[in-house]
Amino acid sequence: MLVGDGLQWGIELIRRGIGKRLEEHVGHFSKTDGRYCNIPMRQYAVLNFTDKVPDQVTFDMYDHVWHLVYNATYTKVTVYRKDRTTDDWDIIGFQGRTEY
Repeated sequence: MLVGDGLQWGIELIRRGIGKRLEEHVGHFSKTDGRYCNIPMRQYAVLNFTDKVPDQVTFDMYDHVWHLVYNATYTKVTVYRKDRTTDDWDIIGFQGRTEY
């Protein structure tokens, strides 16, 4: 997916990306021979949706990968980035609320 309007961001979404599979998706953004090499981008990110926190080697390997680790009920996500920052997101919002 490309976000235009002057931003020129490339975003790829994957599910349970580990090892070679994750490496392959990051490789799509290679400026020399990647799948998207002919698309002008200023920045890119691979968003890895998974149910397991990746190991430290995986964190250290890629600069542009965000790991979105969801809980068993798919109601919360913790986002992990290479710089060791995390964010917790409540993706349901007002749980238990019956009126809108």
